[in-house]
Amino acid sequence: MSSRSIESFIKTHLVEYLPNFKQRKNYMIKSPLGSIAEGLCLEKSYSKPNEVYLWLFVQPLYVPETLLHLTFGNRLVDRNKSQVWNLMKLSESEHAFNEMKLAIDLNIDLFDKLSNPVNFYSYYHESEVKNKNLKIYEAVVYTSIYLSLTSAKLELNNCVQFIQTELDASVPWINEVLNKLVFLKNNFQESGEILRSWEKETSKKIFF
Repeated sequence: MSSRSIESFIKTHLVEYLPNFKQRKNYMIKSPLGSIAEGLCLEKSYSKPNEVYLWLFVQPLYVPETLLHLTFGNRLVDRNKSQVWNLMKLSESEHAFNEMKLAIDLNIDLFDKLSNPVNFYSYYHESEVKNKNLKIYEAVVYTSIYLSLTSAKLELNNCVQFIQTELDASVPWINEVLNKLVFLKNNFQESGEILRSWEKETSKKIFF
């Protein structure tokens, strides 16, 4: 299944179904953008020709990134609990496409749970996964700063310490995360303003 076929399917079938979303290649992003982007993605299955994975996801834009990613999302399943969707069947069968629409409708409340910083923080802060997935832990800390929480400075310091003592900071992407956190730590009084400037930069890099 080519990327062009996936993009064509989205343009032909999903653009009309989701009028508040704008297509960006194999993604659809809700418009207008808030501080946390809301989106849908059809991800190519490299092991199964003609099949894709269907995602709903959010992405905090105040966390610096150059690409969209699916860290904060869910793969949707059909009524048989299968995670893969056959794009040829979806294109040719109204019944199959209705199945996809039903899956989206049943899970669209993900956006209500995660699409604003307060809800995002509440959902992930108490989750053990933040200590297993650095990208989630990073986003939780950034969100605490973005919301000007009284715990923000402590959370930032704890995350820096966690990386320095528990992870291999010589790994390039981990080192990049650490450097940004240390920069915020050293400029904590201006950290909220810094995140809002990063939010604008991330929006431009990803969507324009």
